[in-house]
Amino acid sequence: MENRPIADVKKKGETEGRKIVFEDESTFQLLPSVQRTYSRKGQRPTIETEVITQKCVRVAVAISADGDLDYEVRECSFKSAAMVRFLKNLQQAWRKRRKKILLIWDGASIHTSSAVKDWLVQQADRATIWLERIPPYSPQLNPAEQVWNYLKNVLLANICCKTVKELKNKVIEALETIKEDKDLIQLFFYHKTTGFYN
Repeated sequence: MENRPIADVKKKGETEGRKIVFEDESTFQLLPSVQRTYSRKGQRPTIETEVITQKCVRVAVAISADGDLDYEVRECSFKSAAMVRFLKNLQQAWRKRRKKILLIWDGASIHTSSAVKDWLVQQADRATIWLERIPPYSPQLNPAEQVWNYLKNVLLANICCKTVKELKNKVIEALETIKEDKDLIQLFFYHKTTGFYN
C-alpha cells in the first residue's frame, strides 16, 4: 500500500483498467449539526433535546466519479474486522458491476492493520481491489469528505434524534437520497479543494 500522487490516477476516473473509488469514515452524534435557519422576527429558533451522553453511529462510504456510492452504517466503531468486512462487501458490489477498483483512502490505523494486510494477501490472486493512500494530513484531497459535508450541513442539519436507532435510520435515509443522485456525487469530485479534475 504505497503512496502514489493522485495526479497519476485521475484521468477519467480510471487507471490501469480500474475504477477509482475514494473511501472515508465519519461519526454522527445524537446532538444535531446546528446550522443557521429562518424564524419569526423576535423568536429565536431552538432545538429541544434530551441527550445526555454522546451516543453516535459510524459510517463508511466509498464513492466513484461516475456517481456510485457504497456505504455501511454501524452503531459501534470501525475496527479492523469491520473494515475488512466493508472491503469484502465493496469488492463484491464492484464485481457485480464487472469492474476492478483502485480504492484511495487515508492512513488511519485501521487501514494499515494486520487484519487488512492479511485480507489483501488472501485475495491477491483475484486482485479485484487495490489500495492506495492519499498523502498524510490532506483530507481535502478526498472527495468522500464532501459526502460528510453534505450530510451534516444540508440533509441532517438541525435534526435532533432521541435514540441511536432513530439517528441510524435518518443517516441511512440521507445516504440513500445521495446514492440516488449520481449528479450530486459527481459534483463532489469537482469541489475546488479535491484536485480530481483540472
